[in-house]
Amino acid sequence: RYAALAGTSMAAPHVTGIATLLYAELGGDRTVANRTKIEGCIRSSTDVVGPNTTFGGGRVNVEKALACVRS
Repeated sequence: RYAALAGTSMAAPHVTGIATLLYAELGGDRTVANRTKIEGCIRSSTDVVGPNTTFGGGRVNVEKALACVRS
């Protein structure tokens, strides 16, 4: 069976996976500089998909975030 679920508990695993992928691109080092770069790349690569009251801060475009981290 399937059920529709929403909220931060559904988003957290996806965001964690994206952060892990981006840290891996930077060699896995959890430094302040890498964190700052990742946070900036996530913000700059987030697509607005609807109102913040429904969709929060938007949807991170993983392809854009990876390109940002690699640049």
